[in-house]
Amino acid sequence: MPVTDRKLARVLVVDDNHDALWPLRMLLEKNGFEARTAQDGPSALNEAEAFQPDVIVLDIGLPRMNGFETARRIRQRPWGRHTIIVALTGWGRKQAEQIACATDFDGWLLKPVEFRELAHLIEDLLPDANNIGGSRNGTA
Repeated sequence: MPVTDRKLARVLVVDDNHDALWPLRMLLEKNGFEARTAQDGPSALNEAEAFQPDVIVLDIGLPRMNGFETARRIRQRPWGRHTIIVALTGWGRKQAEQIACATDFDGWLLKPVEFRELAHLIEDLLPDANNIGGSRNGTA
């Protein structure tokens, strides 16, 4: 199923770089996602609590609370156990792979992220369209 058919998917993008954040949100919305943004860890927690996204694209190097701590706190919430969290990092590929393997992340992307790469990763990680918000393996 093409990414554009996923009309119900909610995506929260968290990045302190305003120039990267807003274009990514606009591209997500243009491609059928409901998208919101936050620019630091505490704001991401508040927005995620209210929005309960299916996917969170989370920068690692955030002010006030880094992406590792933000992801850890999201995973502690009942709604956050099955949320797909993708690390967004400017670090190298090897470090990004270590981030994804050693923490609460389901995948990772290197900055600068291209929308097509993000869309494919979301497509690969999301459960089927009829089970948005269910667990990662497709069961509620």
